[in-house]
Amino acid sequence: MSNSLNLELPYLEGSQAQKHVTVNDALRRIDSVVQLTVEDRNRNAPPSSPQEGDRHIAGGNPTGAWAGHGREVAAYQDGAWVFFEPKKGWLAFNTSEGALLYYNGSNWEIFTTVGAAETTAKLGVNATADTSKRLFVQSEYAVFTHDPTKAVPTGDAQVIVNKLSATDTASHLFQRNFSGRAEFGLAGSDDFTLKVSNDGNNWDDAFVVDGSDGRVDFTLIPTVSGADALILSYESRVAAEASDVPSEANQIEVRGYWSESDGGGARYFRVGSLPDDGLGFQDAGGAFWRLIGNTVTARQAGAVGNGSTDDTTALRRALESGRNVFIETGNYYVTNTLRIEKPFQRVIGDGRGKTSIIVKTDFNMSAAGVFKIEKSFVTIQDLAIKFDQNGVSTRAGLRQYPPAVFMVDQTRVRLTNLRFESAYDGVRATGNTGGALFNDIECGCLGTGFRFGGALDSVEMRNCRVWPYEFAGNSALLDIYSDGNTVAFRIGQVDDLKMTNITPFRTKIIFEGTLNEDNILEVPFGTIQGLALDGSNAGIIMNAGEITISSLYATTNIANDTFLTVNGGFIALSDFNFEVGALANVPMVHVTDASATCMAQNGRVVFAGSPNAEGFRVSEGKLSVSSVRCALKASTTRTSPVIRQIGGQLCAYGNITNGPGAGASGTFIKVATNGDHVIMGNHSSGWDIELPGARSNGIYAFNHNGSGIVP
Repeated sequence: MSNSLNLELPYLEGSQAQKHVTVNDALRRIDSVVQLTVEDRNRNAPPSSPQEGDRHIAGGNPTGAWAGHGREVAAYQDGAWVFFEPKKGWLAFNTSEGALLYYNGSNWEIFTTVGAAETTAKLGVNATADTSKRLFVQSEYAVFTHDPTKAVPTGDAQVIVNKLSATDTASHLFQRNFSGRAEFGLAGSDDFTLKVSNDGNNWDDAFVVDGSDGRVDFTLIPTVSGADALILSYESRVAAEASDVPSEANQIEVRGYWSESDGGGARYFRVGSLPDDGLGFQDAGGAFWRLIGNTVTARQAGAVGNGSTDDTTALRRALESGRNVFIETGNYYVTNTLRIEKPFQRVIGDGRGKTSIIVKTDFNMSAAGVFKIEKSFVTIQDLAIKFDQNGVSTRAGLRQYPPAVFMVDQTRVRLTNLRFESAYDGVRATGNTGGALFNDIECGCLGTGFRFGGALDSVEMRNCRVWPYEFAGNSALLDIYSDGNTVAFRIGQVDDLKMTNITPFRTKIIFEGTLNEDNILEVPFGTIQGLALDGSNAGIIMNAGEITISSLYATTNIANDTFLTVNGGFIALSDFNFEVGALANVPMVHVTDASATCMAQNGRVVFAGSPNAEGFRVSEGKLSVSSVRCALKASTTRTSPVIRQIGGQLCAYGNITNGPGAGASGTFIKVATNGDHVIMGNHSSGWDIELPGARSNGIYAFNHNGSGIVP
């Protein structure tokens, strides 16, 4: 009799008797092992009261009726145990464990428990899983996507990798031929890390994201096309100097100079040696760094700008670099001169109301100036220089600080939008300062505001004002400033002077000569357009030169205050307006020297009740007054004439005034000597015109006193 290969079912033989026995035996075997369900496994002793149809998997060392049938299927049939030797790959469901078993050729193992798809111990997709790699997918790609079958789909899809403790690992590992090459995740800490390896054993972190604050820490500098993509950032330059900057870094950033956010933030690039501009540094690792850019700020050079820290060294460092210097908003206290030693250098503040250079009593009084310009084509603009004169009550007690700007023998200098407060001297520009341009300068000085002498080219001044800036409310300083000794502009040789919109409040303008190297006196010549001699003691002293002034306004209400004193040179006035109060008692214009010439035309003079003030007087030299309209107080008897000749030569023509009222009298024009005068075409409207008795020289014609032609 032969059997089937797998279940060993008996075959029927030809002409076999008792066929039903064979068939029934085959059916019993099929009934025992097909759709196999067992009560348990690993039992070695048979149950004491088995039921028909019960099936068990015998243990490894069975006893009694099961002896010798280890790992076989024992079926209780017809009151006896029947054994079936399993084949590799048989399946059986174990009711006691609720698990599907499989036979691996030597033992029965759990294939899966109830709910197999959810709780399978391991799963291989196109691969063999094991207890180490319980999920093993062998595929060119795997897809995780959102679940559209949910009642309310979220559209989300997440892969969660969970670990037990902070020191464990939850990561994604990338391998080549099962040797690690890259890993990212929580590798041994709660910081997110990306690391790489070229051999699977030695690993380098690419970056770490701090789990507490999210800050990214790169081990090496990222690059794009070989260039740094990110820049190392240090809290301050001081911190960078104390650091060993990684060799991979070609640029770094500092977020302050002394400390973070102090305004000194900058970028630096790596160089081969310490830069010679004074702005670079060497780090703790020996690398050298150079400040990036063509401009340096005061705070990038270490200045603090709080008004009390000495910023002299820092500002000098910035200036000595030769770069353009930007001085941010702040008060920069200095104790010594700030030298500008490079041509074309620009020093720019944040505005004269925002950036201030502070000069106190400990400043070096032997210094040439606060700013000393030592090269041509230099620019200073948009800042203020403030001097401490607190507690001063007399001119003798003034602190005679060096000038705010010292620019001797430097050409093409530009000063723009500056303010000087409580200075002794403002700008000293002697020597050849040709090409200078001063624009919109507010000068509060107590000595001399602007001094020139020796310029061989044009000097141009626009919108320059000398006024008691920031000390007008200090009565002691204001009295000193207004005592008649403050000079707004002292101008010697300037070959082409151009002044526009100039205001010397209660101060003087002096024009004088300058001795050149051959001991020859050189004088200024040029024009002034738009000049306001504002307030008492504001006037012009003309000692030498050739100056033309148009659009001139002057006013005073004190005694002994002359608007223009001509001691020499030539000066021409046009389109002017002079006004004096009742206390005025001297000439508005006085020519005093034989070498002096003054021409005044197309103007107006107003006398507010003053009986003694004169409009124009010539004592020596030459005076020409023409087309001037005079306004006299009709009720005031005058003791001095409006136009007066004592000596020298007078030319007066085409001048006119209003007449006196009832009971008032006085003289309009008075000529004392028989000289080469021209007195003609004047109309006194009732005031006297007094001419010399002997008139053998000069021209006297067509003068009218209100009653008729003066003979």
